Amino acid sequence: MNTGFFDMHSHVLPGIDDGAQSFKESCAMIEMAWQQGVRGICATPHYVLGDRGYCMDRSVIRQREEELRQWMGTAYPQMRLYSGNELLYEPGAGEELTAGKVRSYNGSRYVLVEFMPDISYKGLYGAVQEIFQSCHIPVIAHVERFRCLWNHDAYIQELKQASVLFQMNVSSLLGNFMSTSVRYCRRLVKDGLIDLLGTDMHNCTTRPPVYGQAAAWIEKNCGEAALIRMARENPMKVLSDQLLE
Repeated sequence: MNTGFFDMHSHVLPGIDDGAQSFKESCAMIEMAWQQGVRGICATPHYVLGDRGYCMDRSVIRQREEELRQWMGTAYPQMRLYSGNELLYEPGAGEELTAGKVRSYNGSRYVLVEFMPDISYKGLYGAVQEIFQSCHIPVIAHVERFRCLWNHDAYIQELKQASVLFQMNVSSLLGNFMSTSVRYCRRLVKDGLIDLLGTDMHNCTTRPPVYGQAAAWIEKNCGEAALIRMARENPMKVLSDQLLE
């Protein structure tokens, strides 16, 4: 089995958002990811404007990260934990980025951004332009969710030409191959349109990491090179603030 994968979207920090609710649960999630070949995890807790009940205190977030890193150093010394946020785009998000309130991937120019599922393409395109203007490069979180892109290859190509990155949840590749959504996700991967992979893990039960199964499907159907590009090479470039080719 291939290993050395990077999970570029997770809610593994305990007690920060709707992800892991305890240190014990965080450790169990990391153990599951390790068994599936993951060696780098980006902690991307939700960042929202206004009070949504999530912890926005960066000192608390850093403390939780450091506690997990210390545990990982003993339990899984080859595993690495990286910092980030999943920014929910709303008007004013660009100002939050410019002010340095949102954590980009490992301090790089790349930032993980999610949108409301019913956003229009005009709204999405305007949002990514606002993020570029804040001197950041947008990575669209779970890009497969946005209906404005379904069956609109021209929109997808326009975003790619603008240097927007696409992150896909690995769970979206699994399931009945007759499912319209599964087939759509698999086509995006086969066409080389996905840049980064993430589990979007929140717990060990209803939203666990399923990286291993998805990686096996990609390697079988798209080749090892495609898997390594999305799961290892591109993440390493993003985390080291290098431009993707």
